[in-house]
Amino acid sequence: MLHVDIPQYICFDQKTGEIFSIGPAIEEGCQYIQIPKEQAELFQTQKENMVEYEVAYNRSDKKFVLKKNTYVTNEPVLIEVIPVDESVMYDLLLTVDIASQRCYINTGTELFDVMETTNINFEKEVTFSFTKKGDPHILYDTVTFNINEPREQAINLTNSYSIYAISNMTTCMYKEI
Repeated sequence: MLHVDIPQYICFDQKTGEIFSIGPAIEEGCQYIQIPKEQAELFQTQKENMVEYEVAYNRSDKKFVLKKNTYVTNEPVLIEVIPVDESVMYDLLLTVDIASQRCYINTGTELFDVMETTNINFEKEVTFSFTKKGDPHILYDTVTFNINEPREQAINLTNSYSIYAISNMTTCMYKEI
């Protein structure tokens, strides 16, 4: 018995991640990715609902992937900002100038390109909280940056500190100078 695997594709809007079709045909004018036959069958047999999925750009693998939508609450999430590691790609780097008590931000080289060409939607503002070392409940100072218009800001630091961010940036890091 001859068995032929017919390639299966997801056709989608690159800007929004919205899926238009799943099957053996590629729609004209659409971006597409190939998926395994078993995955396509889940949608074709209606075991999975296409509306609950989107295609998103995976920055680590540098390719589009199918992912289930996750619904995020509007509750802010506080994440600890880690010291810069040159082997890790960051989205945002906070530079803290201890001597002049100032700080500023730099974005990763790919951030704006990825935001413009894919459906990644980062917050435009990020707030950094300077706290007692290891304790986010004792606040020393906060600064908020608009990533489209970064500008240097004054900070007030008298002790060793930790930095926390309220942002949906994938990777925030900091360095001291």
